[in-house]
Amino acid sequence: MPHPGVTTGRALAAEACRQAGTRLRLVRHGSARMRVVGSVVPLAREGAEMVYQFEQPFVVDGSRAARAFGLTPTPYEEGVRRTLAALRAASGGSAPVVGRP
Repeated sequence: MPHPGVTTGRALAAEACRQAGTRLRLVRHGSARMRVVGSVVPLAREGAEMVYQFEQPFVVDGSRAARAFGLTPTPYEEGVRRTLAALRAASGGSAPVVGRP
């Protein structure tokens, strides 16, 4: 998928928290911890298989798809704004967008 530029998961999470009016709180779990937790929690087991994606940077390039299909990337700030608006609308506007303040 085309995207507006290089970013990090941390930067995207920070933007979402900024727009939602919450504080950014990230927890880092290494592959060893995920394997231990995964031995008893099935969802964590699946996450342990994906840890490699978070241990070093990787680049995704959507330029071929953009050229082939005429797609235009949405700026991250706008995408976050639209996502938060959709979540608020789906919850009737009364529920918080994030699980923890």
